Amino acid sequence: MASDLHGWLVANVLFPLQERAKGHWTGAVRRSLEKTQWFDAQRLQPMPDHWPMPMGFDQPDNTTRLLRLGVARWVKPSEFSGERVAPLLNTLLTDPVVTSACAKYAALLKDASALARTCDLLEQLAS
Repeated sequence: MASDLHGWLVANVLFPLQERAKGHWTGAVRRSLEKTQWFDAQRLQPMPDHWPMPMGFDQPDNTTRLLRLGVARWVKPSEFSGERVAPLLNTLLTDPVVTSACAKYAALLKDASALARTCDLLEQLAS
């Protein structure tokens, strides 16, 4: 019980206070990433204000998939800093290849039959 309280206090009180005092935005970015990491295919679209961060479980796989699609860049959590992220974010926002890839996949995902097609392909693979 005491360790649960300690963990809660550190995560919800001490760390946010430290972040605010230092002018950092890690907590806000983490909350945004946690909320968006579970988006379904219909919500994967050009979102320059979101950044996948592979921290554990299936997140590295998801980030790798986004990399292969050409719509993301990878930064290890231990290397995540404004200086490291700024040039990569600039590339994501200005590179015509990334813009084209985002537009391509956004258009594909707007197709209402995407889910049905995916199920059909999975069934074909299983048989």
